[in-house]
Amino acid sequence: PMFGINPGRGVLSCTVRTATLIGCLAVGQNVLRLLWKAAYYKWRYWTLDYAKFPWIWNGREQPATWRSIPLLMILGMNGGLKKYLDLYSDPDTGVTRPIVYAGFSSGFNPVVGISDSKYFSEIFNDLESFPKYTGLYALFDLILAEGLVTAKGEHHKNQRKLITPVFHFAALKSAMDVLQRNAMAFLEEELPRGNFIISDHSFKTFTLGSIIDYAFSGEFDKKWMQIAWHNILAFIRIQSLIRIFLANYISYLPTPTSIYVMLVRWKISRYLERRRQYLQSCNITQELVLKAVGDQQEASTSASSRGAAASGGPELSIDLGMNLADQLILGGCPPRAIADECLTFLFAGEDTTGSLLSFAAHELSRCPTEQALLRAEVASVLGPGPVRGVGFDAVKRLERVAAALKETLRLWPPVFAVPRVNRRADFEVAGLRVPVGTTLDLSVYAAHRDAAVFPAPHAFRPGRWLLPSDSEEVRRRGPYSFVPFIAGPRNCIGQKFAMQEATVMLAMLLSRYELVPLPGAPPMQPVVAVIMQPSRLAVLCKPL
Repeated sequence: PMFGINPGRGVLSCTVRTATLIGCLAVGQNVLRLLWKAAYYKWRYWTLDYAKFPWIWNGREQPATWRSIPLLMILGMNGGLKKYLDLYSDPDTGVTRPIVYAGFSSGFNPVVGISDSKYFSEIFNDLESFPKYTGLYALFDLILAEGLVTAKGEHHKNQRKLITPVFHFAALKSAMDVLQRNAMAFLEEELPRGNFIISDHSFKTFTLGSIIDYAFSGEFDKKWMQIAWHNILAFIRIQSLIRIFLANYISYLPTPTSIYVMLVRWKISRYLERRRQYLQSCNITQELVLKAVGDQQEASTSASSRGAAASGGPELSIDLGMNLADQLILGGCPPRAIADECLTFLFAGEDTTGSLLSFAAHELSRCPTEQALLRAEVASVLGPGPVRGVGFDAVKRLERVAAALKETLRLWPPVFAVPRVNRRADFEVAGLRVPVGTTLDLSVYAAHRDAAVFPAPHAFRPGRWLLPSDSEEVRRRGPYSFVPFIAGPRNCIGQKFAMQEATVMLAMLLSRYELVPLPGAPPMQPVVAVIMQPSRLAVLCKPL
Protein backbone atom coordinates (compact mmCIF):
# COMPACT_ATOMS: atom_id res chain seq x y z
CA PRO A 1 0.00 0.00 0.00
CA MET A 2 1.14 3.55 -0.73
CA PHE A 3 -0.41 6.63 0.91
CA GLY A 4 -3.06 4.34 2.44
CA ILE A 5 -4.24 3.02 -0.94
CA ASN A 6 -4.15 -0.65 -1.93
CA PRO A 7 -3.98 -0.76 -5.78
CA GLY A 8 -4.71 -4.46 -5.95
CA ARG A 9 -7.93 -4.18 -3.97
CA GLY A 10 -9.04 -1.15 -6.02
CA VAL A 11 -8.50 -2.93 -9.34
CA LEU A 12 -10.32 -6.04 -8.11
CA SER A 13 -13.26 -4.03 -6.78
CA CYS A 14 -13.52 -2.05 -10.02
CA THR A 15 -13.40 -5.24 -12.08
CA VAL A 16 -16.14 -6.91 -10.02
CA ARG A 17 -18.38 -3.84 -10.23
CA THR A 18 -17.84 -3.51 -13.99
CA ALA A 19 -18.58 -7.20 -14.59
CA THR A 20 -21.72 -6.96 -12.42
CA LEU A 21 -22.91 -3.90 -14.33
CA ILE A 22 -22.33 -5.57 -17.70
CA GLY A 23 -24.15 -8.70 -16.52
CA CYS A 24 -27.15 -6.70 -15.27
CA LEU A 25 -27.34 -4.74 -18.51
CA ALA A 26 -27.14 -7.95 -20.56
CA VAL A 27 -29.84 -9.69 -18.51
CA GLY A 28 -32.06 -6.60 -18.60
CA GLN A 29 -31.68 -6.24 -22.36
CA ASN A 30 -32.45 -9.90 -22.84
CA VAL A 31 -35.60 -9.66 -20.68
CA LEU A 32 -36.80 -6.73 -22.78
CA ARG A 33 -35.99 -8.69 -25.94
CA LEU A 34 -38.02 -11.67 -24.73
CA LEU A 35 -40.99 -9.46 -23.79
CA TRP A 36 -40.88 -7.79 -27.19
CA LYS A 37 -40.73 -11.16 -28.96
CA ALA A 38 -43.64 -12.47 -26.87
CA ALA A 39 -45.77 -9.46 -27.82
CA TYR A 40 -44.71 -9.80 -31.46
CA TYR A 41 -45.62 -13.50 -31.43
CA LYS A 42 -49.07 -12.75 -29.98
CA TRP A 43 -49.64 -10.11 -32.67
CA ARG A 44 -48.54 -12.51 -35.41
CA TYR A 45 -50.81 -15.23 -34.08
CA TRP A 46 -53.97 -13.16 -34.35
CA THR A 47 -53.14 -11.28 -37.56
CA LEU A 48 -51.93 -14.29 -39.58
CA ASP A 49 -54.78 -16.68 -38.75
CA TYR A 50 -52.82 -19.32 -36.84
CA ALA A 51 -56.10 -19.93 -35.00
CA LYS A 52 -57.22 -21.90 -38.06
CA PHE A 53 -54.57 -24.57 -37.42
CA PRO A 54 -55.59 -27.55 -35.31
CA TRP A 55 -53.85 -28.21 -32.04
CA ILE A 56 -54.15 -31.24 -29.82
CA TRP A 57 -54.70 -31.57 -26.10
CA ASN A 58 -55.27 -34.84 -24.23
CA GLY A 59 -55.40 -36.58 -27.58
CA ARG A 60 -58.28 -34.48 -28.91
CA GLU A 61 -58.24 -31.84 -31.62
CA GLN A 62 -59.34 -28.46 -30.32
CA PRO A 63 -59.32 -24.82 -31.49
CA ALA A 64 -55.88 -23.30 -31.04
CA THR A 65 -55.17 -20.31 -28.79
CA TRP A 66 -52.06 -18.18 -28.56
CA ARG A 67 -51.32 -19.84 -25.22
CA SER A 68 -51.19 -23.28 -26.87
CA ILE A 69 -47.58 -24.43 -26.58
CA PRO A 70 -47.44 -28.21 -27.15
CA LEU A 71 -43.76 -27.83 -28.12
CA LEU A 72 -42.92 -27.28 -24.45
CA MET A 73 -43.98 -30.88 -23.79
CA ILE A 74 -40.65 -32.14 -25.08
CA LEU A 75 -38.89 -30.61 -22.08
CA GLY A 76 -40.71 -32.97 -19.72
CA MET A 77 -38.52 -35.90 -18.69
CA ASN A 78 -41.49 -38.12 -17.77
CA GLY A 79 -42.55 -39.07 -21.27
CA GLY A 80 -42.93 -35.48 -22.47
CA LEU A 81 -41.32 -36.08 -25.86
CA LYS A 82 -43.47 -39.16 -26.51
CA LYS A 83 -46.62 -37.19 -25.63
CA TYR A 84 -45.66 -34.44 -28.05
CA LEU A 85 -44.83 -36.86 -30.87
CA ASP A 86 -48.11 -38.71 -30.35
CA LEU A 87 -50.05 -35.49 -30.99
CA TYR A 88 -49.84 -36.32 -34.68
CA SER A 89 -51.76 -39.58 -34.29
CA ASP A 90 -55.54 -39.68 -33.85
CA PRO A 91 -56.16 -42.00 -30.84
CA ASP A 92 -59.47 -43.27 -32.24
CA THR A 93 -58.55 -44.04 -35.85
CA GLY A 94 -54.76 -44.24 -35.69
CA VAL A 95 -54.61 -41.94 -38.73
CA THR A 96 -51.69 -39.51 -38.76
CA ARG A 97 -52.73 -35.86 -38.77
CA PRO A 98 -50.96 -34.06 -41.66
CA ILE A 99 -50.54 -30.77 -39.79
CA VAL A 100 -50.73 -29.53 -36.19
CA TYR A 101 -50.06 -26.23 -34.45
CA ALA A 102 -47.10 -26.54 -32.07
CA GLY A 103 -46.98 -23.12 -30.39
CA PHE A 104 -43.72 -21.21 -30.70
CA SER A 105 -40.02 -21.93 -30.76
CA SER A 106 -37.31 -20.57 -28.45
CA GLY A 107 -37.22 -17.42 -30.58
CA PHE A 108 -41.00 -16.89 -30.20
CA ASN A 109 -41.55 -17.86 -33.81
CA PRO A 110 -44.82 -19.74 -34.55
CA VAL A 111 -44.25 -23.44 -35.24
CA VAL A 112 -46.42 -25.67 -37.44
CA GLY A 113 -45.80 -29.41 -37.41
CA ILE A 114 -46.05 -31.37 -40.68
CA SER A 115 -46.14 -35.16 -40.83
CA ASP A 116 -47.41 -35.88 -44.36
CA SER A 117 -44.36 -37.13 -46.25
CA LYS A 118 -45.74 -35.96 -49.62
CA TYR A 119 -44.77 -32.41 -48.58
CA PHE A 120 -41.26 -33.45 -47.57
CA SER A 121 -39.98 -33.60 -51.15
CA GLU A 122 -40.47 -29.92 -52.01
CA ILE A 123 -39.36 -28.76 -48.55
CA PHE A 124 -36.14 -30.80 -48.49
CA ASN A 125 -35.17 -29.94 -52.07
CA ASP A 126 -36.10 -26.23 -52.23
CA LEU A 127 -33.56 -24.62 -49.90
CA GLU A 128 -34.36 -21.10 -51.06
CA SER A 129 -38.05 -21.32 -50.14
CA PHE A 130 -37.46 -23.51 -47.07
CA PRO A 131 -34.03 -22.73 -45.55
CA LYS A 132 -32.74 -24.43 -42.42
CA TYR A 133 -33.84 -23.10 -39.05
CA THR A 134 -30.51 -22.19 -37.45
CA GLY A 135 -31.71 -21.27 -33.96
CA LEU A 136 -30.77 -24.65 -32.49
CA TYR A 137 -27.30 -24.77 -34.07
CA ALA A 138 -26.46 -21.32 -32.67
CA LEU A 139 -26.13 -22.95 -29.25
CA PHE A 140 -23.30 -25.10 -30.59
CA ASP A 141 -21.50 -22.60 -32.80
CA LEU A 142 -18.27 -23.05 -30.84
CA ILE A 143 -18.16 -26.65 -32.12
CA LEU A 144 -19.88 -26.43 -35.48
CA ALA A 145 -18.49 -23.04 -36.59
CA GLU A 146 -18.62 -23.24 -40.41
CA GLY A 147 -18.77 -27.02 -40.71
CA LEU A 148 -20.98 -28.94 -43.14
CA VAL A 149 -24.04 -28.89 -40.87
CA THR A 150 -24.23 -25.08 -40.71
CA ALA A 151 -22.47 -24.13 -43.99
CA LYS A 152 -24.61 -22.38 -46.58
CA GLY A 153 -24.69 -21.84 -50.32
CA GLU A 154 -21.50 -22.32 -52.32
CA HIS A 155 -19.43 -22.96 -49.21
CA HIS A 156 -21.63 -25.96 -48.37
CA LYS A 157 -21.39 -27.30 -51.93
CA ASN A 158 -17.60 -26.96 -52.00
CA GLN A 159 -17.12 -28.60 -48.60
CA ARG A 160 -19.47 -31.46 -49.45
CA LYS A 161 -17.62 -32.05 -52.72
CA LEU A 162 -14.31 -32.29 -50.85
CA ILE A 163 -15.71 -34.65 -48.19
CA THR A 164 -17.64 -36.98 -50.53
CA PRO A 165 -14.63 -39.25 -51.37
CA VAL A 166 -14.27 -39.99 -47.64
CA PHE A 167 -17.62 -41.81 -47.76
CA HIS A 168 -17.08 -43.45 -51.13
CA PHE A 169 -16.94 -47.20 -51.65
CA ALA A 170 -13.14 -47.44 -51.38
CA ALA A 171 -12.93 -45.45 -48.15
CA LEU A 172 -15.84 -47.35 -46.56
CA LYS A 173 -14.16 -50.63 -47.43
CA SER A 174 -10.94 -49.41 -45.91
CA ALA A 175 -12.82 -48.29 -42.79
CA MET A 176 -13.73 -51.86 -41.83
CA ASP A 177 -10.43 -52.28 -39.99
CA VAL A 178 -11.18 -49.18 -37.92
CA LEU A 179 -14.69 -50.38 -37.04
CA GLN A 180 -13.59 -53.91 -36.16
CA ARG A 181 -10.68 -52.65 -34.06
CA ASN A 182 -12.95 -50.34 -32.06
CA ALA A 183 -15.71 -52.95 -31.75
CA MET A 184 -13.29 -55.54 -30.37
CA ALA A 185 -11.83 -53.02 -27.93
CA PHE A 186 -15.33 -52.13 -26.75
CA LEU A 187 -16.54 -55.72 -26.36
CA GLU A 188 -13.40 -57.17 -24.77
CA GLU A 189 -11.94 -54.23 -22.84
CA GLU A 190 -14.75 -51.81 -22.02
CA LEU A 191 -17.54 -54.24 -21.13
CA PRO A 192 -17.40 -56.21 -17.86
CA ARG A 193 -17.21 -59.99 -17.81
CA GLY A 194 -20.39 -61.97 -17.27
CA ASN A 195 -23.80 -60.35 -17.14
CA PHE A 196 -23.96 -56.59 -17.62
CA ILE A 197 -26.57 -53.93 -18.31
CA ILE A 198 -26.76 -51.75 -21.41
CA SER A 199 -27.75 -48.26 -20.29
CA ASP A 200 -28.52 -45.00 -22.08
CA HIS A 201 -24.95 -44.18 -23.15
CA SER A 202 -23.26 -47.59 -23.30
CA PHE A 203 -22.33 -47.51 -26.98
CA LYS A 204 -20.85 -44.00 -27.07
CA THR A 205 -17.32 -45.20 -26.32
CA PHE A 206 -17.43 -47.35 -29.45
CA THR A 207 -19.03 -44.76 -31.72
CA LEU A 208 -16.77 -41.91 -30.59
CA GLY A 209 -13.63 -44.02 -30.98
CA SER A 210 -14.63 -45.12 -34.47
CA ILE A 211 -15.44 -41.57 -35.58
CA ILE A 212 -12.18 -40.14 -34.22
CA ASP A 213 -10.21 -42.79 -36.12
CA TYR A 214 -12.21 -42.14 -39.29
CA ALA A 215 -11.86 -38.37 -38.98
CA PHE A 216 -8.16 -38.11 -38.12
CA SER A 217 -6.51 -41.55 -38.18
CA GLY A 218 -2.71 -41.52 -38.53
CA GLU A 219 -0.92 -40.88 -35.24
CA PHE A 220 -3.65 -38.77 -33.67
CA ASP A 221 -4.02 -39.03 -29.88
CA LYS A 222 -7.44 -40.67 -29.64
CA LYS A 223 -7.55 -40.95 -25.85
CA TRP A 224 -6.88 -37.24 -25.48
CA MET A 225 -9.58 -36.41 -28.04
CA GLN A 226 -12.15 -38.58 -26.23
CA ILE A 227 -11.53 -36.78 -22.94
CA ALA A 228 -11.45 -33.38 -24.64
CA TRP A 229 -14.70 -34.09 -26.48
CA HIS A 230 -16.60 -35.04 -23.31
CA ASN A 231 -15.26 -31.91 -21.60
CA ILE A 232 -16.37 -29.75 -24.53
CA LEU A 233 -19.90 -31.16 -24.44
CA ALA A 234 -20.12 -30.60 -20.67
CA PHE A 235 -18.96 -26.97 -21.07
CA ILE A 236 -21.34 -26.40 -24.00
CA ARG A 237 -24.37 -27.59 -22.01
CA ILE A 238 -23.60 -25.09 -19.23
CA GLN A 239 -22.95 -22.27 -21.68
CA SER A 240 -26.19 -23.00 -23.55
CA LEU A 241 -28.19 -22.45 -20.35
CA ILE A 242 -26.34 -19.20 -19.62
CA ARG A 243 -26.87 -18.05 -23.19
CA ILE A 244 -30.65 -18.16 -22.75
CA PHE A 245 -30.31 -15.20 -20.35
CA LEU A 246 -27.34 -13.38 -21.88
CA ALA A 247 -28.42 -13.79 -25.53
CA ASN A 248 -25.36 -13.69 -27.81
CA TYR A 249 -23.19 -11.59 -25.51
CA ILE A 250 -21.56 -14.69 -24.12
CA SER A 251 -20.15 -15.45 -27.58
CA TYR A 252 -17.87 -12.42 -27.25
CA LEU A 253 -16.68 -13.13 -23.69
CA PRO A 254 -13.59 -15.21 -22.86
CA THR A 255 -15.55 -17.88 -20.99
CA PRO A 256 -13.95 -21.16 -19.80
CA THR A 257 -15.82 -22.92 -22.62
CA SER A 258 -14.49 -20.70 -25.39
CA ILE A 259 -10.95 -20.84 -23.98
CA TYR A 260 -11.03 -24.63 -23.70
CA VAL A 261 -12.43 -25.09 -27.23
CA MET A 262 -9.77 -22.68 -28.53
CA LEU A 263 -7.02 -24.77 -26.92
CA VAL A 264 -8.48 -27.99 -28.36
CA ARG A 265 -8.62 -26.41 -31.83
CA TRP A 266 -5.01 -25.22 -31.42
CA LYS A 267 -3.81 -28.75 -30.66
CA ILE A 268 -5.82 -30.15 -33.59
CA SER A 269 -4.31 -27.50 -35.90
CA ARG A 270 -0.79 -28.50 -34.84
CA TYR A 271 -1.56 -32.12 -35.68
CA LEU A 272 -3.02 -31.13 -39.05
CA GLU A 273 0.12 -29.19 -39.97
CA ARG A 274 2.30 -32.20 -39.13
CA ARG A 275 -0.07 -34.38 -41.14
CA ARG A 276 0.17 -32.05 -44.15
CA GLN A 277 3.96 -32.33 -44.09
CA TYR A 278 3.76 -36.12 -43.81
CA LEU A 279 1.42 -36.43 -46.81
CA GLN A 280 3.76 -34.27 -48.86
CA SER A 281 6.70 -36.47 -47.93
CA CYS A 282 4.69 -39.53 -49.09
CA ASN A 283 3.85 -37.85 -52.42
CA ILE A 284 0.11 -38.20 -51.74
CA THR A 285 -2.07 -35.88 -53.83
CA GLN A 286 -5.82 -35.45 -54.19
CA GLU A 287 -5.62 -36.68 -57.80
CA LEU A 288 -4.00 -39.89 -56.56
CA VAL A 289 -6.78 -40.43 -54.01
CA LEU A 290 -9.55 -39.82 -56.56
CA LYS A 291 -7.89 -42.19 -59.04
CA ALA A 292 -7.56 -44.84 -56.33
CA VAL A 293 -11.26 -44.46 -55.50
CA GLY A 294 -12.19 -44.96 -59.15
CA ASP A 295 -9.86 -47.92 -59.62
CA GLN A 296 -11.05 -49.65 -56.46
CA GLN A 297 -14.67 -49.15 -57.55
CA GLU A 298 -13.88 -50.93 -60.82
CA ALA A 299 -12.01 -53.69 -59.02
CA SER A 300 -14.66 -54.22 -56.33
CA THR A 301 -15.20 -57.85 -57.32
CA SER A 302 -11.50 -58.74 -57.44
CA ALA A 303 -9.33 -59.79 -54.56
CA SER A 304 -7.02 -56.81 -54.78
CA SER A 305 -7.26 -53.26 -55.99
CA ARG A 306 -4.97 -51.53 -58.47
CA GLY A 307 -5.61 -48.12 -56.76
CA ALA A 308 -2.45 -46.36 -55.66
CA ALA A 309 -0.21 -49.13 -56.93
CA ALA A 310 -1.33 -48.36 -60.46
CA SER A 311 -0.37 -44.75 -59.90
CA GLY A 312 3.11 -45.61 -58.72
CA GLY A 313 2.50 -44.33 -55.19
CA PRO A 314 1.91 -45.94 -51.79
CA GLU A 315 -1.18 -48.03 -51.13
CA LEU A 316 -3.98 -45.83 -49.84
CA SER A 317 -6.12 -46.76 -46.85
CA ILE A 318 -8.09 -45.16 -44.04
CA ASP A 319 -4.73 -44.51 -42.35
CA LEU A 320 -3.35 -42.73 -45.41
CA GLY A 321 -5.30 -40.43 -47.68
CA MET A 322 -8.77 -41.89 -47.16
CA ASN A 323 -9.73 -40.29 -43.83
CA LEU A 324 -11.56 -36.99 -43.41
CA ALA A 325 -8.61 -34.86 -42.30
CA ASP A 326 -6.32 -36.12 -45.09
CA GLN A 327 -8.95 -35.53 -47.75
CA LEU A 328 -9.48 -31.94 -46.63
CA ILE A 329 -5.74 -31.31 -46.39
CA LEU A 330 -5.25 -32.58 -49.93
CA GLY A 331 -8.17 -30.42 -51.05
CA GLY A 332 -6.34 -27.30 -49.89
CA CYS A 333 -8.57 -26.46 -46.90
CA PRO A 334 -7.02 -24.23 -44.22
CA PRO A 335 -6.47 -25.86 -40.79
CA ARG A 336 -9.39 -23.96 -39.20
CA ALA A 337 -11.85 -25.27 -41.81
CA ILE A 338 -10.52 -28.82 -41.37
CA ALA A 339 -10.95 -28.57 -37.61
CA ASP A 340 -14.53 -27.31 -38.18
CA GLU A 341 -15.40 -30.33 -40.31
CA CYS A 342 -13.78 -32.88 -38.01
CA LEU A 343 -15.53 -31.51 -34.92
CA THR A 344 -18.82 -31.33 -36.87
CA PHE A 345 -18.35 -35.00 -37.81
CA LEU A 346 -17.86 -35.90 -34.15
CA PHE A 347 -20.92 -33.85 -33.13
CA ALA A 348 -23.17 -35.34 -35.83
CA GLY A 349 -21.98 -38.94 -35.63
CA GLU A 350 -21.33 -39.85 -32.00
CA ASP A 351 -24.82 -39.58 -30.50
CA THR A 352 -26.82 -40.59 -33.58
CA THR A 353 -25.24 -44.02 -34.09
CA GLY A 354 -25.02 -44.60 -30.34
CA SER A 355 -28.72 -43.81 -30.05
CA LEU A 356 -29.53 -46.18 -32.93
CA LEU A 357 -27.67 -49.06 -31.25
CA SER A 358 -29.28 -48.36 -27.87
CA PHE A 359 -32.81 -48.34 -29.31
CA ALA A 360 -32.00 -51.49 -31.33
CA ALA A 361 -30.89 -53.30 -28.16
CA HIS A 362 -34.12 -52.18 -26.46
CA GLU A 363 -36.37 -53.48 -29.25
CA LEU A 364 -34.50 -56.77 -29.72
CA SER A 365 -34.57 -57.49 -25.98
CA ARG A 366 -38.37 -57.43 -26.19
CA CYS A 367 -38.49 -59.61 -29.34
CA PRO A 368 -36.64 -62.89 -28.64
CA THR A 369 -37.90 -64.43 -31.90
CA GLU A 370 -36.41 -61.63 -34.01
CA GLN A 371 -33.24 -61.74 -31.95
CA ALA A 372 -32.88 -65.47 -32.63
CA LEU A 373 -33.36 -64.90 -36.39
CA LEU A 374 -30.64 -62.24 -36.40
CA ARG A 375 -28.25 -64.45 -34.43
CA ALA A 376 -28.86 -67.33 -36.87
CA GLU A 377 -28.09 -65.06 -39.83
CA VAL A 378 -24.87 -63.86 -38.18
CA ALA A 379 -23.81 -67.46 -37.58
CA SER A 380 -24.60 -68.49 -41.16
CA VAL A 381 -22.67 -65.57 -42.69
CA LEU A 382 -19.78 -65.19 -40.24
CA GLY A 383 -19.59 -68.61 -38.65
CA PRO A 384 -20.60 -69.92 -35.20
CA GLY A 385 -19.26 -68.52 -31.97
CA PRO A 386 -18.12 -65.01 -31.07
CA VAL A 387 -17.46 -62.95 -34.19
CA ARG A 388 -14.04 -61.31 -34.25
CA GLY A 389 -14.26 -59.71 -37.66
CA VAL A 390 -16.86 -58.61 -40.19
CA GLY A 391 -15.70 -58.27 -43.78
CA PHE A 392 -16.93 -55.51 -46.07
CA ASP A 393 -18.72 -58.00 -48.34
CA ALA A 394 -20.18 -59.84 -45.33
CA VAL A 395 -21.94 -56.65 -44.20
CA LYS A 396 -23.97 -56.72 -47.41
CA ARG A 397 -25.08 -60.29 -46.70
CA LEU A 398 -26.35 -59.46 -43.20
CA GLU A 399 -29.71 -58.44 -44.63
CA ARG A 400 -31.80 -59.20 -41.56
CA VAL A 401 -29.43 -57.27 -39.30
CA ALA A 402 -29.72 -54.31 -41.65
CA ALA A 403 -33.51 -54.71 -41.65
CA ALA A 404 -33.57 -54.64 -37.83
CA LEU A 405 -31.54 -51.42 -37.85
CA LYS A 406 -33.84 -49.84 -40.45
CA GLU A 407 -36.89 -50.81 -38.42
CA THR A 408 -35.27 -49.26 -35.35
CA LEU A 409 -34.67 -46.06 -37.34
CA ARG A 410 -38.29 -46.11 -38.43
CA LEU A 411 -39.59 -46.36 -34.87
CA TRP A 412 -36.95 -44.23 -33.15
CA PRO A 413 -35.25 -41.87 -35.64
CA PRO A 414 -32.50 -39.96 -33.78
CA VAL A 415 -33.30 -36.90 -35.91
CA PHE A 416 -37.00 -37.09 -35.04
CA ALA A 417 -37.89 -33.67 -36.50
CA VAL A 418 -36.30 -31.37 -39.05
CA PRO A 419 -36.82 -27.60 -38.61
CA ARG A 420 -37.22 -25.43 -41.70
CA VAL A 421 -38.48 -21.86 -42.23
CA ASN A 422 -41.21 -21.11 -44.77
CA ARG A 423 -40.32 -18.29 -47.17
CA ARG A 424 -43.00 -19.05 -49.77
CA ALA A 425 -46.25 -17.07 -49.71
CA ASP A 426 -48.37 -19.70 -51.49
CA PHE A 427 -47.32 -22.76 -49.45
CA GLU A 428 -50.30 -24.83 -48.30
CA VAL A 429 -50.64 -28.05 -46.29
CA ALA A 430 -53.94 -29.93 -46.18
CA GLY A 431 -55.76 -26.88 -47.51
CA LEU A 432 -54.28 -24.49 -44.94
CA ARG A 433 -51.97 -21.70 -46.10
CA VAL A 434 -48.84 -21.48 -43.95
CA PRO A 435 -47.77 -17.85 -43.30
CA VAL A 436 -44.34 -16.70 -44.42
CA GLY A 437 -41.80 -16.84 -41.60
CA THR A 438 -43.40 -19.84 -39.88
CA THR A 439 -41.03 -22.47 -38.53
CA LEU A 440 -41.92 -25.85 -40.04
CA ASP A 441 -41.39 -28.85 -37.78
CA LEU A 442 -41.13 -31.79 -40.20
CA SER A 443 -41.99 -34.75 -37.99
CA VAL A 444 -39.94 -37.68 -39.26
CA TYR A 445 -41.20 -39.68 -36.27
CA ALA A 446 -44.87 -39.20 -37.22
CA ALA A 447 -44.24 -39.87 -40.93
CA HIS A 448 -42.54 -43.17 -40.01
CA ARG A 449 -45.56 -44.23 -37.97
CA ASP A 450 -48.22 -43.40 -40.55
CA ALA A 451 -50.62 -46.36 -40.63
CA ALA A 452 -51.50 -45.58 -44.23
CA VAL A 453 -47.90 -46.32 -45.23
CA PHE A 454 -46.68 -48.81 -42.60
CA PRO A 455 -49.23 -51.40 -41.38
CA ALA A 456 -49.00 -51.98 -37.61
CA PRO A 457 -46.91 -48.79 -37.41
CA HIS A 458 -46.00 -49.10 -33.73
CA ALA A 459 -44.84 -52.73 -33.95
CA PHE A 460 -41.20 -53.77 -34.33
CA ARG A 461 -41.29 -55.80 -37.56
CA PRO A 462 -37.91 -55.96 -39.36
CA GLY A 463 -39.43 -58.35 -41.89
CA ARG A 464 -41.25 -55.44 -43.56
CA TRP A 465 -37.88 -54.38 -45.05
CA LEU A 466 -37.35 -57.82 -46.61
CA LEU A 467 -40.61 -57.89 -48.58
CA PRO A 468 -40.44 -58.12 -52.40
CA SER A 469 -40.62 -54.81 -54.25
CA ASP A 470 -43.97 -55.70 -55.85
CA SER A 471 -45.75 -56.36 -52.51
CA GLU A 472 -48.65 -54.11 -51.55
CA GLU A 473 -46.93 -52.70 -48.45
CA VAL A 474 -43.81 -51.71 -50.39
CA ARG A 475 -45.89 -50.07 -53.10
CA ARG A 476 -47.51 -47.84 -50.48
CA ARG A 477 -44.21 -46.25 -49.59
CA GLY A 478 -43.15 -43.09 -51.30
CA PRO A 479 -39.56 -41.93 -51.74
CA TYR A 480 -39.91 -39.71 -48.65
CA SER A 481 -41.87 -42.08 -46.40
CA PHE A 482 -38.66 -43.25 -44.72
CA VAL A 483 -36.12 -40.46 -44.16
CA PRO A 484 -34.05 -41.16 -41.02
CA PHE A 485 -31.05 -39.47 -42.67
CA ILE A 486 -33.14 -36.63 -44.13
CA ALA A 487 -33.19 -36.21 -47.92
CA GLY A 488 -32.32 -33.75 -50.63
CA PRO A 489 -29.08 -31.79 -51.07
CA ARG A 490 -28.51 -31.57 -47.30
CA ASN A 491 -29.03 -35.25 -46.45
CA CYS A 492 -26.60 -36.99 -44.10
CA ILE A 493 -23.36 -37.53 -46.01
CA GLY A 494 -22.22 -40.20 -43.54
CA GLN A 495 -25.31 -42.42 -43.58
CA LYS A 496 -23.57 -45.41 -45.20
CA PHE A 497 -20.76 -45.21 -42.65
CA ALA A 498 -23.31 -45.05 -39.81
CA MET A 499 -25.18 -48.14 -41.04
CA GLN A 500 -21.93 -50.01 -41.59
CA GLU A 501 -20.75 -49.07 -38.10
CA ALA A 502 -24.03 -50.15 -36.46
CA THR A 503 -24.14 -53.43 -38.44
CA VAL A 504 -20.63 -54.41 -37.32
CA MET A 505 -21.35 -53.71 -33.66
CA LEU A 506 -24.79 -55.39 -33.59
CA ALA A 507 -23.52 -58.53 -35.34
CA MET A 508 -20.56 -58.88 -32.96
CA LEU A 509 -22.74 -58.17 -29.91
CA LEU A 510 -25.42 -60.75 -30.81
CA SER A 511 -22.79 -63.42 -31.42
CA ARG A 512 -21.72 -63.08 -27.78
CA TYR A 513 -24.78 -62.11 -25.75
CA GLU A 514 -28.49 -62.69 -25.36
CA LEU A 515 -30.42 -59.45 -24.79
CA VAL A 516 -33.33 -59.53 -22.32
CA PRO A 517 -35.27 -56.79 -20.48
CA LEU A 518 -33.97 -56.09 -16.98
CA PRO A 519 -36.63 -57.36 -14.54
CA GLY A 520 -38.29 -54.61 -12.53
CA ALA A 521 -36.82 -51.77 -14.56
CA PRO A 522 -39.08 -48.77 -15.33
CA PRO A 523 -40.21 -48.43 -18.95
CA MET A 524 -37.83 -46.76 -21.39
CA GLN A 525 -38.71 -43.19 -22.36
CA PRO A 526 -37.33 -41.22 -25.32
CA VAL A 527 -35.93 -37.80 -24.41
CA VAL A 528 -34.46 -34.84 -26.28
CA ALA A 529 -30.74 -34.22 -26.00
CA VAL A 530 -30.37 -32.37 -29.32
CA ILE A 531 -31.43 -35.69 -30.89
CA MET A 532 -33.81 -38.40 -29.67
CA GLN A 533 -32.12 -40.67 -27.15
CA PRO A 534 -33.38 -43.38 -24.77
CA SER A 535 -33.75 -42.62 -21.08
CA ARG A 536 -33.96 -45.27 -18.35
CA LEU A 537 -32.74 -47.90 -20.81
CA ALA A 538 -32.00 -51.18 -19.00
CA VAL A 539 -31.17 -54.20 -21.17
CA LEU A 540 -29.56 -57.21 -19.51
CA CYS A 541 -26.85 -58.94 -21.57
CA LYS A 542 -26.21 -62.60 -20.81
CA PRO A 543 -23.17 -64.36 -22.29
CA LEU A 544 -24.10 -67.19 -24.67
